[in-house]
Amino acid sequence: MKCKIFTLSLAIAVSLLPVRVSAQAIEGFTVFGDSLSDNGNAFRATNGLFPPSPPYFNGRLSNGPVWIESLAETLNLTTTTTNFAFGGASSGTINTTVPFLPGVTTQVNGFLQNSPSISPDRVFVVWAGANDYLGGRVTDPAIPLGNISNILQRLTAAGTRTLIVPNLPDLGRTPGARTPERRAGLTQLSIAHNQGLRTSLQALAQSQPDVNIIPLDIGALLNEVFNDPARFGFTNVTQPCILSGANCDQFLFWDDIHPTTAAHRIVSEYALDILTAPQTIVPQAEIALGVARRPTRDLDGRLLTLRNPTQNPTQRLGVFVNGDFNFGSQDANDRSTGFDFDTKGVTVGADYRVTDDLALGLAFNYASSNSDLNNNRGRVEIDSYSLSAYGSYERDRFYADAVINYGWNDFEIDRKINATGFRSATAKTNGNQFSVRLNTGYNFGRDQLSVGPMIGVRYTRVNIDGYTERNGSILNLNVADQTADSVILNVGAQLSYDFRSPAATVTPFIAANYEHEFSNGSREIVTELVGQPGIPNRTRTGEPDRDFIRLSAGVQTQFANNLSIGVGYETILGKRDVSDHFVQARIRYQF
Repeated sequence: MKCKIFTLSLAIAVSLLPVRVSAQAIEGFTVFGDSLSDNGNAFRATNGLFPPSPPYFNGRLSNGPVWIESLAETLNLTTTTTNFAFGGASSGTINTTVPFLPGVTTQVNGFLQNSPSISPDRVFVVWAGANDYLGGRVTDPAIPLGNISNILQRLTAAGTRTLIVPNLPDLGRTPGARTPERRAGLTQLSIAHNQGLRTSLQALAQSQPDVNIIPLDIGALLNEVFNDPARFGFTNVTQPCILSGANCDQFLFWDDIHPTTAAHRIVSEYALDILTAPQTIVPQAEIALGVARRPTRDLDGRLLTLRNPTQNPTQRLGVFVNGDFNFGSQDANDRSTGFDFDTKGVTVGADYRVTDDLALGLAFNYASSNSDLNNNRGRVEIDSYSLSAYGSYERDRFYADAVINYGWNDFEIDRKINATGFRSATAKTNGNQFSVRLNTGYNFGRDQLSVGPMIGVRYTRVNIDGYTERNGSILNLNVADQTADSVILNVGAQLSYDFRSPAATVTPFIAANYEHEFSNGSREIVTELVGQPGIPNRTRTGEPDRDFIRLSAGVQTQFANNLSIGVGYETILGKRDVSDHFVQARIRYQF
């Protein structure tokens, strides 16, 4: 942005720019822009003459680090961020303050000439336009908007896959806009620029759906600050702090144009929330899959009872109630927030032995699931209602079980926003679930002993309807429909033994299964800022662990008066960063 100072050559400036690369989920930032993003490039290129430091902080046009420095530090990307931004840069080729330093287009030209390839894991930042309007140099937004559009097109053509593109604050509300005419003119230019930029980004998103475009609505953010300064920790949003130097953390502006480092932190936190918000969406379908698997897990114990040879085949009708508690956690990774979960459920049902070999039944399942996202990132609550049909067939020591389930889910979502001035974005939505469980095995045992191999498959599919967040102000998101599925093959063995007495038969059992996940597991999460529609942010989830062990154990007691009770426990081993425990109690009466 505008500041009066000496000039030096572009060649010196470019030679002093750092370039570092490393491999991460986000490899690093590559930054093009003006003084709002300049981390000292102009200062180094002018041998410390611009901006004068002090009072400016280490060559920044502020009293501390600028927003992209704070953001990179938070994400541990400081050493892999390459910054080409120069104070005074216009969106074109000229620098409005130091004529021989680059404009933003010049910055991009130099980068593309010296970068034969672009890593798809790097995030490119382009923030430009303010210097075009300041000083009355440009009165037609089409000029800077055309420059920015050209920059974005060239970067994406070269291989860029993620762009961060901030719009402009209301330039008419800067302290340097001292007359009503000046304020009104700059405000109108800012509005027109931001509207045109949104249209341009929407067109780019539509034409290049493989490119992630992350718009930062800085205009809306600073309007929130102007309208409620105390909410963001400010007491003065109209005057510069540079002359007094006192309590600058309570000032929005450092000089006539540039924000304080406190304001830069607000921008950084806002950008961080937008970047990381999809990580809080990813767990929703994982949690829903766990809830959807519960009915088939719950009925496993009932099917074991139906295969129990101690049953009286003349007592064909049975009713039962099961209660269960599923709890555990999943650690965070670079694509998803970690979470702790617990699900409490109840199942009521009845079955009838159609023949001596075949029993069929129906059950109703209800579950209440609560999941807390790690690091105070939010909460997901699900109320699930489902119906199950099941059957068990047994002949000559061979058996086959089947369960089919369909259900409806109600979601309440609370996404915590850790950016200063914001609290939570909330939403309610619906979904459905479908699952099928097939299992077969053979009993090699004799008399009271049952032992043998088993093999089975479980298919689970969940859908979550798209929703729009509320209460998060300018950080509210539109979240598109989500679908996730799972296909798990299990191979294992089970063992049980009947301890018989005149009063009851007690049957402890254990089972172990090796399980393999066949579903791809990688899903696309699509979000967009409510205030920036038509510019979707597409995030790929990671793939789940493919192989793990499931262990289960329990005891079933069949009383002489036709009442039976049972308890069971199940857990998973070998699934990276996941713990899963399932406890169940059962009671049944047969007629």
